[in-house]
Formats: sequence, structure tokens, C-alpha cells
Amino acid sequence: LFSGSKEHLVNSIQDYIPSLTSPLATALVNFIRLAQVGRYGKKGNTSFDRFTYFLDLLTNESCNKELRLACIRYFMSNPWDKALPVLQSFALRDGAEEWEFAAVAAIALAAYPGKRTEDTLKQCLSSRVWFVRYNAAKSLYALGLSLETDLSEIVQGSDDYARDMVNYRWQLESDKKDQ
Repeated sequence: LFSGSKEHLVNSIQDYIPSLTSPLATALVNFIRLAQVGRYGKKGNTSFDRFTYFLDLLTNESCNKELRLACIRYFMSNPWDKALPVLQSFALRDGAEEWEFAAVAAIALAAYPGKRTEDTLKQCLSSRVWFVRYNAAKSLYALGLSLETDLSEIVQGSDDYARDMVNYRWQLESDKKDQ
């Protein structure tokens, strides 16, 4: 509902993110993502790069998990080539404590079309975590891949979880079209 300049507001609040409580910092990152203010900001006569700023937050392991997840979502809405390898590495995380990073990164990768992304998402289909497999299949569908050609090695492969997930995802999308 803010009626002023979103660009000015974002420029004013961005530097405070690391010092805020986790819920407030996460809310501000989400606001900046949704405000669509662009890559570069200005503080007085100095400009700064929001993409670099959010990539630094994302890769800073001392930052709160929710803040880092918000940064992944930021790069879903604001694709940047330098964020791609970081998102890919998050999508392939396999630790019990890291499944949320993998799940959110798998959905964010839909904004990064290309062979490297497809290969990463195909690997995610073998995750032991249902949400990671689901989001990977959703991203593969969003990228326009075909079960018959692009994903034939999965559909005809021996990984039951991967095969079932892509078939399930494509069936969901087919059901949506029929409604």
C-alpha cells in the first residue's frame, strides 16, 4: 500500500537487512523482490549492485536460513547468470538439514533455461526428499521439456521415484488443462 517511491524506500532499507531480526529481514528481502526495483540502487552519489548484495547474503552461512531462502526466491524473480551456479549447488544439497534449500532452489531454477539447468533438475529428481523431486519436476515442466524426448531416459529409467514424479507432474498439468 506504500504510495511513495519504492526505489527510494528500498535504497533506504536495504543496508539494515543483516542487523534486523530474521522475520523482518526476510520480509524486507521479499518486499524488495516484489517491488521489482531493478538491479542497481543509489545511496547519495554512490550506486550499489543489489544482485551482488543478495548473492553475498545467500552464500553467507552465518545468515539465518529463512533470509537465505528469501535470497534464493529473489534470484527466481531476478535471474542473474552469476547466481545460477550457486542455485544449482543449493538444489543438489542432500543433507537432512538442507532439503529446504534444495526444494526452493529447484523451483527457482525454472527462471534459468538451458542444458545446465535441465541437467541439475534431472539430478534433483533422484532426491530422497519428495518436495525437491516435486519442485524439480515442476521446473522441468515449466521449462517446456517433453516426457517423450527430453525426459525419456527418466521415464524409461530404473529410478522409480524420478519416473513417478515426472509422470505425476505431467498428469497434474494435463488435469489443469482439462478443467
